[in-house]
Amino acid sequence: AAKATLALKSALYCLRLLPMKYSYHSLSFQSLTTCPVFGVHRTSRAIEIQKPGFFAHSQFLKAPRRTPVFSPHERSITLELSTTVIPMVPNSLRWTTRDLDVMPDDGGWKRYEIIDGELFVTRAPHIRHQASGGHIYVELAIWSRTTQLGEPFQTPGVIFTPTDAVIPDVVWISRNRLANGVDEAGHLVVAPELMVEILSPGAINEQRDREVKLKLYSRHGVQEYWIVNWQLKTLEIYRRTNAQLQLVTTLLESDTLTSPLLPGFSTAIAQIFT
Repeated sequence: AAKATLALKSALYCLRLLPMKYSYHSLSFQSLTTCPVFGVHRTSRAIEIQKPGFFAHSQFLKAPRRTPVFSPHERSITLELSTTVIPMVPNSLRWTTRDLDVMPDDGGWKRYEIIDGELFVTRAPHIRHQASGGHIYVELAIWSRTTQLGEPFQTPGVIFTPTDAVIPDVVWISRNRLANGVDEAGHLVVAPELMVEILSPGAINEQRDREVKLKLYSRHGVQEYWIVNWQLKTLEIYRRTNAQLQLVTTLLESDTLTSPLLPGFSTAIAQIFT
């Protein structure tokens, strides 16, 4: 197994698929099911290494007798360790919640989410991002403690399907849904009534929250969706209308946040951004 691991690492490095600085301790083929970088799936007879644009398949993994040599003009590259690397159709790899179980524990510096089988990785957010989410959580917690109608949670794991698993900044879920909506690992497996996302800077991050997650939450029955911009100090409210989440208003710093989903709940927008 050690020789096989070294052989694979050497081959991948020669192909420039993996940086040598990466820690390869997870590439143990005795128990490996999925590699956190490329998705290495081990079956009884094959090992597949999947990376955007490449596919590798090995019937029998062998240590190379020499350093792999290949021509840059070849479309298919056969290595000495009996591995062939060929171009593949992008996005053919669909990530699932099983893949998340073997992601490296980096102390919370990264957030892994899967939407429609696509993996999204984000870094720990700005402190103001976290503060805005914390203030919303506190306001929801105070109201929930009074009414006993439900509970808010910060950054919970929400699993809609094996290929749709996200970590929103804040959620609020009714007691009825919560009663049978948590798995053994402590993840929500039903849609909370309210989802809250705090925007992180960058066009890709905004597109994920405004478009990709909006469609996801619409599809799985979320009743209300708040998108918070801590930089502009605004809060967009999307509510379910005709089976879809649609924008109903954008609140400014001078406005007050209320919701028909949360009877009697009220907080100043300025309070969220203090």
